[in-house]
Amino acid sequence: MNDPNFMEAIEILESSKIPYWLCHGTLLGIIRDKNLIPWDDDIDIAIFKSEVNKKNIKKIFQSKGFKNTNVNISGSIHFKKNGGRNVDINFYEKINKEEHAVLWKLPKKNIFFRVLHIIVNDTEYNGNYIRLIKTLSKFKIFFKFIIYILDIWKLTYITKGYTLPSKYLENFIHIKVDKIKLRVPEEYASVCSYTYGDTWKKPIENFNWEVDSPSTKNF
Repeated sequence: MNDPNFMEAIEILESSKIPYWLCHGTLLGIIRDKNLIPWDDDIDIAIFKSEVNKKNIKKIFQSKGFKNTNVNISGSIHFKKNGGRNVDINFYEKINKEEHAVLWKLPKKNIFFRVLHIIVNDTEYNGNYIRLIKTLSKFKIFFKFIIYILDIWKLTYITKGYTLPSKYLENFIHIKVDKIKLRVPEEYASVCSYTYGDTWKKPIENFNWEVDSPSTKNF
């Protein structure tokens, strides 16, 4: 619980009266271990998409020194600040009468589409061929147009995300962990079970959300 970015993000949301809740791996760690998961490199926080303005969220966090980096598209805002873990603000929306979801557009597993995505969206990329990527990024507007055309035929991205029964997001409570008040769903155990399966109380270091979570769906 000694991550400064986690502490600051909670303070920002609480003081701004933004109705957040802990989600995904952060909720799992807090409920199961009373701590952040050691191998999880980001903080997961959720907000109802209908209740906030994304631009306002960006302004508030950037005013506190957080840098916004666009790694995933649409469903989250990804913040980075030296000294602590990255902070992901995930926007949950109602997708049908019974479910909410946070939705991400992810590049298809094709090297051409992946490179296009990195050039246009991934400001944190530091992998192979970084010099070539940086050179091509000078023509970002052109590649953004290419993605727009290809996406009309749904060639570049798939939409995938975590889902939750809406009934689990009707009521929220504050719990205290290390004297810190944290907002979580009242049905937090059910949320953990739905997201991570019946074995959610057993730590799994190499958990892959795309294939291992029973709550993940393609759209």
